[in-house]
Amino acid sequence: MTTVTHFMVLSNGQFNAVYNALSFVFAAMLASFVFFLLIRPRISQKNQAALILTTLVVLIAGYHYLRIFNSWNESFHYAALRGDYIQSGPPFNEAYRYVDWLLTVPLLLAELVLVLRLKWEESRSLIIRLGVASLFMIGLGYPGELAASDSTARLVGVVCQRCSSSTSFTCSLLSSLAPLATSPLGSRAWLGRCVGSCW
Repeated sequence: MTTVTHFMVLSNGQFNAVYNALSFVFAAMLASFVFFLLIRPRISQKNQAALILTTLVVLIAGYHYLRIFNSWNESFHYAALRGDYIQSGPPFNEAYRYVDWLLTVPLLLAELVLVLRLKWEESRSLIIRLGVASLFMIGLGYPGELAASDSTARLVGVVCQRCSSSTSFTCSLLSSLAPLATSPLGSRAWLGRCVGSCW
């Protein structure tokens, strides 16, 4: 990827790699949405809430990936004489990803808590703490994304995003899963710890 004055220039391969990836993700989200709708009658009542959250997540993500796909296509045009793509349309909208994350990340965290089947008081508290932490993380990441690459704002955004995701989520999840380690649900606690440590 090279830059000419203030226009981004992409080769055919670079443009098509992003185009095809966005198209694939949109198709996967759409297929997932249909699958979760069709499978719902076969899922036990105790897992219905988690399945509804999953269905909402893929619907929201699918919509935003469609918007990202359209924004990508509108931002570039093919320069036949040069044989590459030049960014000459409306600027690519970075905000779609963050709006998607603001909606889907708290839902995914709530789903994770629901499948652990903790007591309601613990679940409610954990969902609120994780939801607020995720909003904080994403809210700080967006200004960092928009700032110039050499600015302090970008550095602060990246640092805060990494700190929020690695410490807040991991500490919250691991502290809430500690009581499960001594229960008959030990394997569930182990799985939860693995998920938490990946964050």
